[in-house]
Amino acid sequence: DWSDAFTQFKSIRLWGIYPVSKAFTILFAHKLKHDLNSNDIAVFTVNPSWVWTSIQSPMRDAIGFIPFLICYPLLYILKFILAKTPKTGARTSIFCAVEPSLQHSHELYFEDCAVETVSSLCKNDAIADHLWKLSCEAVGL
Repeated sequence: DWSDAFTQFKSIRLWGIYPVSKAFTILFAHKLKHDLNSNDIAVFTVNPSWVWTSIQSPMRDAIGFIPFLICYPLLYILKFILAKTPKTGARTSIFCAVEPSLQHSHELYFEDCAVETVSSLCKNDAIADHLWKLSCEAVGL
């Protein structure tokens, strides 16, 4: 539903909105890469994976108090096993910024310093153009 593309997801809990925001980010990168059409500028979307930062602080509000009481202790334990430090999480961003072989790359999405396949919807010019237009209107451009 494009009539309310940005706020229709506000009532969805944390895990429901994540894939939508990731798809929007990839669509923006696709549009920017297409519009720039430059050999001098590379555009990528990177996923650092689960990085344990202060962003977890508002988790209680995002998932609700009772689920927070149940989930947070488990997540706190799992962070030591699965989560990356901010330094480790930055590796993919740094890789995309400095890796010479990516200078003329047509790839869009990287995770753990490797190319990942994205849905064809995230490479759809019409969807990317429409989302870009809505975003420009939303910020008054």
